[in-house]
Amino acid sequence: MSCQKIKLVTRDDSVTEIERRAAERSVLIKNLLADLEFGPDEVVPAIPIPNVSLGVLRKVVEWCEHHQDDEDPATEPSSEVIFHSKYVECSDWDRQFMEVDLDMLLSIILASNYLDIKPLLVLGYNAVANKIRGRSLEDIDAILNNRSSALPCSEAPGSSVDSQKSENLPYTSTFHPTPQTAFGVRELLAHRLPPELAIPIVTLGYSPWLVKRRVEEQSYRADDFSSPSDPSVAGLYLSTEPIPLGIGKVIPQRVIFQTRAADQGWATFGGDGTFHNSHTWFEASILQPSSDRVEDEVRAAALEHDGDLSEPWEDAGSATQALRDKGWEFVRGQDGQITWRVCNSITARSKYKNYRVEWRRGLDTEVEDERATGKGEGFLELLQPGFAIVLWARAEQRAWINRVAAASIEIEYELL
Repeated sequence: MSCQKIKLVTRDDSVTEIERRAAERSVLIKNLLADLEFGPDEVVPAIPIPNVSLGVLRKVVEWCEHHQDDEDPATEPSSEVIFHSKYVECSDWDRQFMEVDLDMLLSIILASNYLDIKPLLVLGYNAVANKIRGRSLEDIDAILNNRSSALPCSEAPGSSVDSQKSENLPYTSTFHPTPQTAFGVRELLAHRLPPELAIPIVTLGYSPWLVKRRVEEQSYRADDFSSPSDPSVAGLYLSTEPIPLGIGKVIPQRVIFQTRAADQGWATFGGDGTFHNSHTWFEASILQPSSDRVEDEVRAAALEHDGDLSEPWEDAGSATQALRDKGWEFVRGQDGQITWRVCNSITARSKYKNYRVEWRRGLDTEVEDERATGKGEGFLELLQPGFAIVLWARAEQRAWINRVAAASIEIEYELL
């Protein structure tokens, strides 16, 4: 039995044919055929596609025919789905399919948006994002062939709030766009695409970061607080600036913690070289400014260098009043928690070792060893504009010491 063919008519009155199953990768065409109740054996009148040229339509048809046996298109992808798509490896076929010039890429995006082909649209977003990532506004303007006489003002493409370099604990990415640069890229893309299509490309290729790093050796001894409870200590080692306010809708999508740490180098009850019997770890808290504090006051100084906060505490909760005096309150999770475990250090290791933990909004964190890494459940969902993250160095039980050489926090967020 032959497959039902459908004719599509482009804006220049050219005709191309496509099998119905492939054509229905387009939600627009699928709904049209369903609404008009055309059966699988009926002759379907030619469908006009007035917004697409023949060359572009042939590319779209090629993609639809290759993917005609895929699952039906999903509902409108959320911003999290689009954001995380850049971490999903695309197939070799799709990668080669997208190896076209920028004009064709932009045309594919416009066509897939008009025809409502979500997977192809997201593939196009990522292809353009890969072309602009890490480039200056001047380079992007040239790539887009805009020839803008006046470019949006911005910093250098890799600029961030922390330009400090560290060989011991480098950032996971050297490309940290600022909001101003991201808005500049969006403005350039808007010369070629509607704003609603430019935003996801910036999200995928030029999302802003807020980063903070401290490289300074500190030791936190559990024995500093040994009475009346079991020995325990918490040191506020690092804090970020607040997530930007007043620049539109900001959605933190990813946070990366890195620590360089060791313990006292021995353990009485074993576990040497493993995470068994580990009693030194790091945990994170989210702080929100008190309603009666002015933002500039809250931003005044890094909390880890504030004399009232830099001294050790028995646990994070013990610092509640001191933080409140500085204009901050803990943000609580669903169960009332004020801290989320980030990572433990290997037991009985006196030599510094680097650790890295990454949490993503809307995704469950997969961990190989739950003794080593926390999952950060609900953490990013609570993080909002104006909020800040603090990293606590922890130790418990007699004679245990959390020795910290460096730590960093990298927050990647989306501008809508």
